[in-house]
Amino acid sequence: MTIPDLDTALRIATKQTRERYLREHDRMSALAKEFGLEPANAMNVAKTLKDHDDTDFHLVIQAAHYFANHDCHTMTPRMAPIPGFSAKWLGTPNSQRRKAICQLTRQDNLTFQERPNELRLRLMDAEHHDQPDLIVTQPWVRNQPTDIEHAIIIENKDTYQAMPTVEHAICILGNGYAATSHITTLLPWLTTIPNIIYWGDMDANGLDILSKLRATGIPCTSILMDTTAYRTYEQYGTQLDAKNKPLTTQTPQPTPGLTTEERKLYETLCTGTDIQYLRIEQERIPIRDATTILHDQHHWPIDIPGNDIPNNNTK
Repeated sequence: MTIPDLDTALRIATKQTRERYLREHDRMSALAKEFGLEPANAMNVAKTLKDHDDTDFHLVIQAAHYFANHDCHTMTPRMAPIPGFSAKWLGTPNSQRRKAICQLTRQDNLTFQERPNELRLRLMDAEHHDQPDLIVTQPWVRNQPTDIEHAIIIENKDTYQAMPTVEHAICILGNGYAATSHITTLLPWLTTIPNIIYWGDMDANGLDILSKLRATGIPCTSILMDTTAYRTYEQYGTQLDAKNKPLTTQTPQPTPGLTTEERKLYETLCTGTDIQYLRIEQERIPIRDATTILHDQHHWPIDIPGNDIPNNNTK
């Protein structure tokens, strides 16, 4: 069958296809006229913004005019003084909005002063335990601590803040995948600490983070991240994410950094095979249970409360 012309094609197309085609071509014409672009280049921008509504499209045009005439190398993306923008609107360096603005302004990139990576940590000894956290934003290469024998990287803030006093130890807030991207850059001496522990959520992401963290060169041992720990604390599991949406199963990916036991739990949590919950959040596990493991199995110098103090797991 031969379709004789564009009008015929649009008449027989679905309403959604017809509306998208007409919108992209209207936007192409507007961009070509306003920015002096060749039609093909204007269409590339229109396609980049195909999933953005008209308000977003006009904000991109407004931003492009601003960045074509203003130097932004001293600003962070949130500092751009453009009316109608939210602080996060520009997004990451690879966001579709930034790509479209660069295409319109004929720039390779918007040379913002991006926020530096940062890492939060606590010195756990009695002298410093109640002092403010340390925020590391550049490689710590001078005056580094020399008496640290133990380090624990903890995924979530509540657990990080609840860790007790330990001599010759530091506690690092991993904050999800953030730690895997810059922890060895900001703390180059971390790998010299003889006893490094990682403790995160028992879910697919938590175990993937552990694998990627080891790939950075950190020889860490995990606690409470195997099938035995899962069965012990399964009653505290959840099927909802942070936005109260149901967690979903996924296809297991390569995790070369995991041990056999960790990989077994990872695959179970990906597929949901023979388990009720896809996640046990780190905060649900009593700190006392974790510190007992650190004391008994990893020789951390932690004072464990006596048996007169009830375990949080006791019903």
